[in-house]
Amino acid sequence: MPQNTQAIENAARELAGALQADPRWSAWREARIAAEQDAKLGALMERYSQLSHKAHEGQAAARLSDEEMLELGALQDTIQQNEAFIRRDEASDALIALLREADGALSEALGVDFAANAAPRSSCCGG
Repeated sequence: MPQNTQAIENAARELAGALQADPRWSAWREARIAAEQDAKLGALMERYSQLSHKAHEGQAAARLSDEEMLELGALQDTIQQNEAFIRRDEASDALIALLREADGALSEALGVDFAANAAPRSSCCGG
């Protein structure tokens, strides 16, 4: 491995460690785990996923009944009011802000938009 590559990997590990030391990282991690372990939220999200998939999988072949449409809307409202979901969502927003700060610092130091240039290309022609 070229020496420069090793230095970059070491710096990336150091950045990862600094991100993990930030309280927003641990808050996100704890909120994510709590949401994953919330059985009620899991059941709500599973049913929502089933109905949502059914609604999108073949417009003519798999239409939701009126009752299922109402259930889908009610499930969405219930999920969005669930404490574990709210906590996870808020922690995710805070983590995204932290990652944007890191991206801003990298972009400024490099003189290019780091995240945009690090993202995979979406087409064959670089677009």
